[in-house]
Amino acid sequence: MAVGALRAIHEARLSVPEDIAIVSFDGLPLSAHASPPISTVQQSVHEIGSLAVETLIDILQNGTQPPRHIILPTQLIVRESSSKIRSK
Repeated sequence: MAVGALRAIHEARLSVPEDIAIVSFDGLPLSAHASPPISTVQQSVHEIGSLAVETLIDILQNGTQPPRHIILPTQLIVRESSSKIRSK
């Protein structure tokens, strides 16, 4: 979605990050290779997958339980899509 937003911003003849900053929430490798590279909030895909499998196994073995709320750490990776301060 962030790459699509980047394209739409360019089509509107605006500039990233001078007119609009973009930050994604995914941490996908594509973000680093966009033009300009997109800032992102990243979570460990490995940890998300491991927790999903553990939760599924627990549900299969013990039945459904009340919803779980799991908070995973994130990391902000600042790249060129949001790193410049616009001056007036």
